[in-house]
Amino acid sequence: MPLPARRTPQAAFQHCLFLLLMLVTCAQEGAPPGGQPDTFAPYVVNVMPPDGTIRVATDTSPVITFNERIDLRSLVDAVFIVPLIPFKIKSNWDGDEITIEFEESLQKDKTYVITIGTTVRDRRNNRLTSAVVHAFSTGALIDQGEINGMVVMNQRPAVGAFMWAYNIRMKPSPDPAEIPPDYIVQTGEDGFFRFTNLSLESYRIFAFRDQGRDRRYDISRDPLGVPTRDVILSEEEISSGPLWFQLAVRDTVAMYVSATRVVHNRQVGIRFSKAADAETAADTDNYSIVDTEGGDTLEVLTAYRDMPDSTSITVLTAPQTLGRSYSLTLSNLRDYEGELIDSTGNTTRFTGSSREDTAPPELKTIWPANRARDVPLRPDIRFTFNEPVTMEDNAVSLVDTSDQIVAGTLAWTSPTTAVLRPDGNLVGNSQYTIHILINQIHNLADQQLQNSKSESDSISYLFSTVDTTEYGMISGLIADEDSTATGSINISISNISYRNNTYRTRIPSPGSYRFDELLPGRYTVYAYRDANQNGRFDFGAVAPFTPAERAIVYPDTIPVRSGWESEGIDLRIRP
Repeated sequence: MPLPARRTPQAAFQHCLFLLLMLVTCAQEGAPPGGQPDTFAPYVVNVMPPDGTIRVATDTSPVITFNERIDLRSLVDAVFIVPLIPFKIKSNWDGDEITIEFEESLQKDKTYVITIGTTVRDRRNNRLTSAVVHAFSTGALIDQGEINGMVVMNQRPAVGAFMWAYNIRMKPSPDPAEIPPDYIVQTGEDGFFRFTNLSLESYRIFAFRDQGRDRRYDISRDPLGVPTRDVILSEEEISSGPLWFQLAVRDTVAMYVSATRVVHNRQVGIRFSKAADAETAADTDNYSIVDTEGGDTLEVLTAYRDMPDSTSITVLTAPQTLGRSYSLTLSNLRDYEGELIDSTGNTTRFTGSSREDTAPPELKTIWPANRARDVPLRPDIRFTFNEPVTMEDNAVSLVDTSDQIVAGTLAWTSPTTAVLRPDGNLVGNSQYTIHILINQIHNLADQQLQNSKSESDSISYLFSTVDTTEYGMISGLIADEDSTATGSINISISNISYRNNTYRTRIPSPGSYRFDELLPGRYTVYAYRDANQNGRFDFGAVAPFTPAERAIVYPDTIPVRSGWESEGIDLRIRP
């Protein structure tokens, strides 16, 4: 028998290299090169015990099988089990099957719900197209209670918000910052949520957006929604909804003075821990400045909340004495939510200055802006200055294309903001000019308005009014299912297609509403019942529990077209 031919060293090396490349290629995971990328969503093939199973053993370990390997990291924040019970997730070698191992025995005669959220993904980042909800019971029956509703924030659907439900028979005063819930779900892409398989009990539900992604409610940063009512499920009413939630950050710490700065010998700036209420900030009776040595009072001439920094207030005083120590106390000052300033943080000190006010006043903003288009026919022309100023009668004027002055009324809405309102409607699709005479506008130190654009003694701004043939309309009916409710209904619509222009109206009771003179675009519609008639939406409180005011957002955006009326946009406020 002939002996096999011997390989040369070079041939042996090439043979080994070939085998190594084959080994590496075969060991690689994922789709082979070439062809279409994997864009198919994973899905659940099987769950054991099956959905609806009763008399499940208290030591069971549910098994969930997917059609393909799952990214196990995506399961960490995607699997919810209620009632809450600690558990671990283990995977098989192929990664397409997980086992849920409970760290303690299940309760007897209890319905459990496993929810697998849409954040579960495969190795190609394809996600589940819809959540999987699976229920089983350790008793002879499966609970059938249901609660559904919607969560919004800034009048938009709140996607992925946590919904925490508490059995208030067992937890009569639930606080999501302190007490874990009995049931958990999340909102979907449309902001809607749905609890299923609830026991027939009384529930209080809170909504929040988990900014820290730690499955906990952080009162300092997570926007929270308080319910408009508690829910009672019974044999007669096994389901309830829709409930409605509006999210907002709840800052329960009272406002306090955080810093004080002397600008010059007639001006003091005060910074607060949160935004101040403009009305109480402008009341000079809320300020007391006393010389700490002699006890003399330093007069407060005017005060106002700064724009746009609503956490700062400017106080103008009589001339201060250089080096003198002053104590400033604020009383009856409220924050933007109407809460009083903290009585332990309402006093500050500053040292008097001899520095004169040498800076001229500035025009910070004007509306409409220069060369603005589609301005309404009855605009409020707003001038905002960096400090209080005085204007002579003809300091500002509005003229048309014929250089004729448009009659109007000038009013001050704050010490730094003036509004010029035309007495009648302007002409549509026309150009107008705002003239400002800088030598007729002075601050309290009698310094003339600064013209940063040129050395001219006047400033001019142009704008064009809207073409009224472009206008569309929105109309509809608002009903309230609570026949005993009182208070007007505040309605607002926002054009999300065009700079988020917002229009508001108020009707005294349920009935018809209508918005005319709307620019084309897509609009959101929002309404709430102002039960306490304070002119703003009240978000409610966790403790002591105060229900939020009832409100509603139209579920779809409304298209507005030129010359057309979008009618039948009806809203129903639930109890």
